[in-house]
Amino acid sequence: ESFGLVAVEALACGAPLAATRVGGLPTAVGDAGVLVDGHDPRAWADAIASLLDHGDLPGIRARAARHAEAFSWEATTDRLVAVYQDVLARRRSLAS
Repeated sequence: ESFGLVAVEALACGAPLAATRVGGLPTAVGDAGVLVDGHDPRAWADAIASLLDHGDLPGIRARAARHAEAFSWEATTDRLVAVYQDVLARRRSLAS
């Protein structure tokens, strides 16, 4: 899937995450994980090592869970309602 729902689910569980910088993964991961360009095994090893050797694994886990909250159903529906309200307000403004 192109968005990165699996990545968001992993972040919601507080998992340190390394993902490829493609599709929707940069949005899904944000600054809560490490993005890797390409498929070079050394780049992946470096990314995973940076997570494991970070020194603040509890902080990484907490940041991951906080980031994932932005993709909850509640947050998603709030953003959708806001878009509809904005469209209605613009329509009313044009009609007057």
